[in-house]
Amino acid sequence: MRLINTRTFVVHEFSGDSIPDYAILSHTWGEDECTLQDVLEKGIELLERKNSGKIRYCCQQAVDDEIGWAWVDTCCIDKTSTAELSEAINSMFKWYRDAKICYAYLADVKDIDEFATSRWWTRGWTLQELLAPQNVQFYSSDWTLLGSKSELQDVIQKITGIDVFVLSTGNFSQACIAKRMSWAAKRSTTRIEDQAYSLMGIFDVNMPLIYGEGKKAFLRLQQEILRISDDQTIFAWGATDVFPDMHGFHMARIPQMHSLFADSPANFRTSHEIMQAINLEDSPPPIIHGNGVRVQYPVCEKGPHDSYEFIVLACTTRGTPRAYLGVPVKSWDKAFYARCGQLILIFPGHWKQARGKLMVVKEPLPDLVSPRPSKWQIIRVPHNASTRKQDLFVLDEVFCLPHASYNQTEHSISLSPSKSGPHTALFFSSSAMFEEKAQSRAQPGTGIFPMRSFAVVLGVSKYPWTVFIPILRDAHEDEDFHRILNGAAKMVTWCMRKDDLKQKLRLDDLAAFPRRRRFFDMLLAVWGDRTAFFYRNLEISVDVDIGQVNLVDEAVFVLIDIYQVWIRRTIASQTIAFTHSADTTAAEGKHDKFKVDWATFDQLEWPSCPTDDSKI
Repeated sequence: MRLINTRTFVVHEFSGDSIPDYAILSHTWGEDECTLQDVLEKGIELLERKNSGKIRYCCQQAVDDEIGWAWVDTCCIDKTSTAELSEAINSMFKWYRDAKICYAYLADVKDIDEFATSRWWTRGWTLQELLAPQNVQFYSSDWTLLGSKSELQDVIQKITGIDVFVLSTGNFSQACIAKRMSWAAKRSTTRIEDQAYSLMGIFDVNMPLIYGEGKKAFLRLQQEILRISDDQTIFAWGATDVFPDMHGFHMARIPQMHSLFADSPANFRTSHEIMQAINLEDSPPPIIHGNGVRVQYPVCEKGPHDSYEFIVLACTTRGTPRAYLGVPVKSWDKAFYARCGQLILIFPGHWKQARGKLMVVKEPLPDLVSPRPSKWQIIRVPHNASTRKQDLFVLDEVFCLPHASYNQTEHSISLSPSKSGPHTALFFSSSAMFEEKAQSRAQPGTGIFPMRSFAVVLGVSKYPWTVFIPILRDAHEDEDFHRILNGAAKMVTWCMRKDDLKQKLRLDDLAAFPRRRRFFDMLLAVWGDRTAFFYRNLEISVDVDIGQVNLVDEAVFVLIDIYQVWIRRTIASQTIAFTHSADTTAAEGKHDKFKVDWATFDQLEWPSCPTDDSKI
């Protein structure tokens, strides 16, 4: 460790236990800073550089405080030596902690009124320079004393968000990882790697410096922290101002697939006070797995049709102490998961049902983020209780654009992997069985969302997607339009004739289409039962996802299920409750439990539908 003699300005080198008491300078770097080579060649007293004044101020103040030595980062480290620079940065927190006193020089502050606006509060390195020393004295641009850390702790707390207890004692070991990261969330560094390197001392870790690695430095920092800590708040980043719960969470149409690790301290910026909580179960420590991590944490599922799950973290917030924080994850390969959205709240009704699950969470490989499969595989969800003759809606036409073709035997659609946009449309129409049941009710034709025909458009962009379109039948266009208008006015915007939809697809005109999704549930029709308090409802579920056809090939699986549910309106509350009817889904969770089985495909009954794959 090099120190400057505060009287002679001569630099000396000390090692081991021989280091004397010293003062240390905290400041923000400017242009034309004095280097070690400058000091060795000319001596500080001879320098006329603009930024040498703060070094003279520091030394003079140390003399006044009866301290014979001082340390200044600009001229006490040989930055031409990579090894020395690495050792210095790894030791810097200790050097600030062991200093007799720290002088914080605010070059852009003239008086105490400007104290909170100083650039010093926005820089990454000055965070450890605030926390590590017990005694910090703040000085203005003309070296006028503004006050000490202990005297100004209430003001500093408002500026930084750091608890007064931490500022007054210097003990932040009880602050969780997320909270410590949040202290750095609004700070910046000139070099992106220093966002990580400036935090090593605050988390008591060491690692080699690799300038040029960019954001990987912050990933390495988190991995080092994880090796010495079981604090799960390290994964509690990306909090929104208002947390959704499990049922309020909606994954984006094209989710940002991410690992459990954050990209930078800025991801930990939050208005919530995140805290550690009791573990739901005794989980083994996480294991670093490449750029991801293998964890065995409690996991909740939202519902049978959802393609994502929620990892329950052992942390909560001051404002929601009854709820755990959860991370939504989605499988992108049989062996791997990725984070797919913001933090959510998981309340007792759900976290009590959580079960431990082993998973590797990592960011998908670049070539898997934008899958371009060459085939759609349409699946009519197996239903042991009904046959095709009992289907209330049937697939009566498959329309393909020129870059796609339909195989009626395999019920697969071949795609051009290089083509983005819509590829095909599946047209469904009500069956004679549906019409018979609808007309047999006390009020035929009435309902929440009566519909006789619809289309499911399938396409691929960055991800496979699907769109639901109400179809107006040629011979019943006015009747269908008014039925949809009365039942669900919003859908009128999207309804169209079959030929109109085909033409829009040919022109790649999707402007009037509803939002593209990978999964949807759609209410098709409701008709009254004998009592006014019960209705039978018909619902379509379409789920689009990528799966393995065999050990080599992938396909986009389109799972289509049309099933009945009961709607019950209670007399007391007039609220509506949905319950699956006993004769249809012996199986909530049918999509999650359904496994690709080619023998099952052969056993399914399919309607014999025409195809339209005419070329333009």
